[in-house]
Amino acid sequence: MKAESWIISQEWHDVLFMHYQVSAETLALHCPFELDLYQGSAIVSIVPFRMKKIRFPYLPAIPGLSDLWELNLRTYVDVGGIKGVYFFTLDTDSLLGKFIARNFFHLPYQHARIDAKLVEDHYYFKHQRGPWHLELEAQMGSRIKSSGFDQWSTERYSLFTTDQEFIYEGRVHHRPWELQSAEVLSLQDNFSSLLPEIKLTPDLNVTYCKKIEVRFSPFKKIGRIHD
Repeated sequence: MKAESWIISQEWHDVLFMHYQVSAETLALHCPFELDLYQGSAIVSIVPFRMKKIRFPYLPAIPGLSDLWELNLRTYVDVGGIKGVYFFTLDTDSLLGKFIARNFFHLPYQHARIDAKLVEDHYYFKHQRGPWHLELEAQMGSRIKSSGFDQWSTERYSLFTTDQEFIYEGRVHHRPWELQSAEVLSLQDNFSSLLPEIKLTPDLNVTYCKKIEVRFSPFKKIGRIHD
């Protein structure tokens, strides 16, 4: 991409996708957009990862914002024929990251305590924000060919968000995901209780990506929520 066509770049490391089938009827009560269903089922995903080398065009990585952890809770939507991602929350251990994301990108970031590490092929992640917490241990496996579901859930290049009465779209640019198999060895999840009455069992699919480079185009206001 030309430098003037993107607003921020970053690297995503150690991305763990945990996908769950949920009731579309119940989930629709929590989402302002039309749900995009997979074979008739709504999908909610919990995604922890590490973000590095965050920078704006022509500038070096932002001091104090070059290495942070994130945990998001998301689903899949169709807005005007464009398939994208909608985030219920994005929790981060960086106060500066929260400030930038909320004020410049209209994204619902929250500050949380996160303690995470990788030891060889084991992933340890611990999150706490008020009464909401998540703790997991996972093991990564070998490189896999993306399944139809993997492509449906990860190869999405728009995200949609709301701020007051307005709808915003952000376009993300990156190479196709290079996924590995993964297994969740233990999981304590109160994080998903942010969505009342949604039960995230059984897990549909778990995958992992070591690293992907990402750029975002400027977010655009595309309409009003109740139009």
